[in-house]
Amino acid sequence: MKSVRLMIKAKKMFWVGIAGLCIGALSMVAFANYFSVTIYLVSVVLIVWSIFLKMKADRITGE
Repeated sequence: MKSVRLMIKAKKMFWVGIAGLCIGALSMVAFANYFSVTIYLVSVVLIVWSIFLKMKADRITGE
């Protein structure tokens, strides 16, 4: 059950990261300020973190 919750959390974080990556990239092109770079970097961290959560969930289930 814990692995299912981790997978759901990882999937949500991944898609939030992808959306943030797109928003950050577009705002960097349009505005080019530090806030845009911060959004972009936080999005990358969310994507990487979601990948690690998915790996942890796979390890719990034994896949």
